[in-house]
Amino acid sequence: MDVLLTIKLWSAVAAATATAFLDPSPCYQAAQQSVSTQACDELLELTDAPVRVRFALLISRALILERRGDLDSALADLDSALRLRPESALALTNRGNLYLKSADALSALRDYDAAVQLSSGRDPRLLFNRSFAHRALGNLEDAARDLIAVSGGQVREPAAPEPPEEVSDADAFEL
Repeated sequence: MDVLLTIKLWSAVAAATATAFLDPSPCYQAAQQSVSTQACDELLELTDAPVRVRFALLISRALILERRGDLDSALADLDSALRLRPESALALTNRGNLYLKSADALSALRDYDAAVQLSSGRDPRLLFNRSFAHRALGNLEDAARDLIAVSGGQVREPAAPEPPEEVSDADAFEL
């Protein structure tokens, strides 16, 4: 085998292996602990990162950007993540949360509805989040329906207040 061909082959294998084992955990850890996007930015610059890694990096960076108050950039990252994985209930829910935080309850409701649909309604957290969008839009019956579903249909009646102690006229005049 030609030496040059062998070197090219090993270079290609090494590049593919490095990309396959690209570790997004520094970016994820930053999303949990800091407001710096540096770890995410550096990893996102690697254009040959696998889709699953780019997706995770974009989600993590969006969380950091949200924490910093940069909602527009966070929304842009979630839009990019959804272009990579349009069927992601996670990305839709996170984007819905940002829309709700931005006072765009209608867009939030659309994302929550899509996430609930994708999960076949099995994730109570999605219904819980959706109830806030319904409430913000004034759809109180829909909000209540979601919250009842979250509770497994177990609607607890509020406890009756304790009746006040009876006070007799004699008690009122005791010194």
